Amino acid sequence: MSCEPLGTWLWRRKNKGLRFQRMSSACRRGYEAEWEIHKGRLYMSSITGTLSDGSPATFASMFANYSKQYLDSVGANDPANAGPGAFAFWVTGVLSCSFGKLLKYEHAGYASIREGELHLRMKDGFLIGTRIVHRELPIAGPDDELDCDLSFGDEVDIGE
Repeated sequence: MSCEPLGTWLWRRKNKGLRFQRMSSACRRGYEAEWEIHKGRLYMSSITGTLSDGSPATFASMFANYSKQYLDSVGANDPANAGPGAFAFWVTGVLSCSFGKLLKYEHAGYASIREGELHLRMKDGFLIGTRIVHRELPIAGPDDELDCDLSFGDEVDIGE
């Protein structure tokens, strides 16, 4: 994934105590999380990391600052939202998943560009639309420099 869905949860004022120890200089977040779409819903299927107090990150620690009443109201405990991990009810916006051959490398987070991206449009943890974006390198002459902006090819909307 070329984004951090857990970031919006961690930035909430009530979660400012949820800070992670850095795992390495290659992982500034301090955690690794896996995500899964299941039955049209987004789930955080696993999380690995150590919180700043030395305790391991768990699903329970991610939601410890919130009452059962709040978690019920956002659908976190709704049996219809049960799935392979924690229902990501806080995620609204577009998640980007890059795929294909590397077209341009950038040593800066998610700035590298690949042949395509899958955009997942989310609303309160529910998948409401998808789009595939294809990219291609511009055709260059023998004297042209290839360090240039990439052109966008076809955009294919695959459902709402």
